[in-house]
Amino acid sequence: MISLDFDVRAFLNHVTTFLRSSIGKRVAIFGLSGGLDSTTVAYLLARSVPKERVLAVLMHEDKDEDYYDALDVVHKLGINHVKRFLKVPDRLSSDDKVTMGNVKARLRMIELYRLANKLGGVVVGTSNKSELMIGYFTKRGDGAADIYPIGDLYKTQVYKLAEYLGVPEKIIKKEPSAGLRPGQKDEKDIGLDYRTLDLILKGLEMFYTPKEISEELNVPLETVLRVRDMVMKSRHKRRKKILRASLRSPSFDRREPGYRMRTIESLMGLETLSIAAWRLSRQSNLVPSYESS
Repeated sequence: MISLDFDVRAFLNHVTTFLRSSIGKRVAIFGLSGGLDSTTVAYLLARSVPKERVLAVLMHEDKDEDYYDALDVVHKLGINHVKRFLKVPDRLSSDDKVTMGNVKARLRMIELYRLANKLGGVVVGTSNKSELMIGYFTKRGDGAADIYPIGDLYKTQVYKLAEYLGVPEKIIKKEPSAGLRPGQKDEKDIGLDYRTLDLILKGLEMFYTPKEISEELNVPLETVLRVRDMVMKSRHKRRKKILRASLRSPSFDRREPGYRMRTIESLMGLETLSIAAWRLSRQSNLVPSYESS
């Protein structure tokens, strides 16, 4: 059975340890848009590390509703924040909406890393698994960060987590948007509602065939195949493609100090999983995607 259920309490224990160990005594820096994902990350950071070491960066183009929602969040949580009203320089402007959106996303990330360099901080990503798996993010833009606390949670699961954390209902009910252009909405861009998308992605993660997913979810086979194609065509966004010219290349197979060689990844490669792993994936919803964040 394809299910998006997960243990929120267990995840919170896990993510708290993850954030504390990853951030250490540094400053956690992240972009706060006032949307669901970034607000949820704000709540996770506020409960995991000292609030004086959390810095939310508000990078809105003007003082719109999202801007004031973001302000309400930082005031409610008591975390530090800075305001950056970013404007795209004329020389970087484009009439193409996609190009312009990518430029804006990369300018935001430049500002986050500028602050990280200045303060000795860690850039915390706010992308969720749904976006990462279908490539609905800008490479070296919102897809660039040091750590991703919700990077292995589907959007549907982020909603459940946000409710548990007490994220304001107004933000939870807000229609998802990257805020890169007027009237832009995520589900309209994707062409599918998040819950259906997430169930299809979960089915693919559990190694169901497209036909099996189509029959269980009662969705057209063409829709399942389209989602699968999104995942396959966006792989370049999740991986570095480096020409191997030596015994050890700086790619996913590099043997770093302390790296445990006897893993499925090192022994068989990320593209191949053992029969045992395949069987386990069909029986459990706890097996993570090998191609997620």
